[in-house]
Amino acid sequence: MMTKLAVCVSVTLLLIALSQATPRTPCCTNYQIKRIPLRFLTNYTIQEDTGGCRLKAIIFTVLPNNIACGNPYEPWVITAMKAIVSRNNRRPSKTSDAIK
Repeated sequence: MMTKLAVCVSVTLLLIALSQATPRTPCCTNYQIKRIPLRFLTNYTIQEDTGGCRLKAIIFTVLPNNIACGNPYEPWVITAMKAIVSRNNRRPSKTSDAIK
């Protein structure tokens, strides 16, 4: 009986630890192929290829309440990022070597 209780407690603690390690932000696993019109893009964040996400990407916020993942080396993605910065007069959430 005591062994079962110890196993249950251990499993519960493990699940709690794993749930806290899961990233709370979107994680891109592939790139959007088609170019998205600028009028639908409202914001972006930079995803590095470290941590839980293994793909360097730009995560665009797309109207209404969607996201799209862009390849940071694609010309349309770079243009879109510049347009969003200009429109919003803001700096990106993180810096990246990919956009230099």
